[in-house]
Amino acid sequence: MATALMALHDGVVPPTVGTREAPPELDLVLNEPRELPLKNAVVLARGTGGFNSAVVLTRV
Repeated sequence: MATALMALHDGVVPPTVGTREAPPELDLVLNEPRELPLKNAVVLARGTGGFNSAVVLTRV
């Protein structure tokens, strides 16, 4: 969540970790951060025992 909040604040999308290539139809941020005018961010989390959560953050 901290990364998403910082991305919204700074207008920078961090690169996807551990991914070197992606199909062209997927617009993944690879290798270098990308500056974008962000308004929303989604954070997804999964854990043991079937724990799932999602939070949507919006810049106001």
